[in-house]
Amino acid sequence: MQRGFDVLARTAASQHGLLTTEQLRTAGYSSKRVASMVKSGSLERLSPRLFRVAAVPESWEQRLAALCLSSRTPAVASHRSALRLWGIRNVDDDLEATVRYPRKVTNAPGIVHRSVDLQDSDTTWIEGVRVTSPVRTLCDAGLIFPEREVARLVDHSLAIDLVSMRDLWGFRIRVGKQGRNGCGVLHRVLDSFPDDADRAESGPEVDLIRICQRFGLPAPAVQFQVELEGKRFRVDLGYPDQKVFCEFDGVEWHSSPEQIAADGGRQNILVSHGWRPLRFSSSDLAARPADVASRIRHTLGFSDR
Repeated sequence: MQRGFDVLARTAASQHGLLTTEQLRTAGYSSKRVASMVKSGSLERLSPRLFRVAAVPESWEQRLAALCLSSRTPAVASHRSALRLWGIRNVDDDLEATVRYPRKVTNAPGIVHRSVDLQDSDTTWIEGVRVTSPVRTLCDAGLIFPEREVARLVDHSLAIDLVSMRDLWGFRIRVGKQGRNGCGVLHRVLDSFPDDADRAESGPEVDLIRICQRFGLPAPAVQFQVELEGKRFRVDLGYPDQKVFCEFDGVEWHSSPEQIAADGGRQNILVSHGWRPLRFSSSDLAARPADVASRIRHTLGFSDR
């Protein structure tokens, strides 16, 4: 029984203090023993199939987990709740989840949507809660928010490297063919991006492309190859004819030490062969776009207007 208790303790810890009837039964706890634990106050019954360990304090994450676990039908945190879990939007306390159609959930402690196109690849886990992926979440945002707000959410997600343009365009192609509700808003948001932005892999790259378009600069090449010293390097953004490449400070937080070292070696080789780097921070791109444009213009040999 100690083994069963240990399993339950780990499960409850991973689910914000929640346990389902099935999990208790699998760990060897009979209905009679569960009833006794409820009577003694060590467990609190939240629904016919869901319990909370009494010592665990309540939280928004716990209530969301309860929504996803309260029915036999597997539910996935989505819409406003997913936006909050991903840190894209922090002003909503709504509890929302999604199940695959034709399944449905009744008497749920929140809003439960039904989807005909929800796939396993559209979901992942955050903080013990199964949740829609960032790109799926942004598409779902088109069902509940106006286009201007969805555009802001997409920009923020790109800026923090939560998604890439490639991710968004790939999802758009897959679900757009099915005529999915909400995807039309994402279509229009992505169509408003500059040419070649769909090939960019980070928010700063998209921001720089936009700045060049806004200030009348030539569009930089995106994701091109440079071969030097018998090695082939990929450059994310730059002007190969002028041997200028762009680097972004503060976007390597998700890279391994090996990747950072490799990028530094690549930059040294490029510079030793006459390539000129242009380095920009996220604050440069967001707060000083005119200065960014001026630096690019001078580096390329153009005069200020």
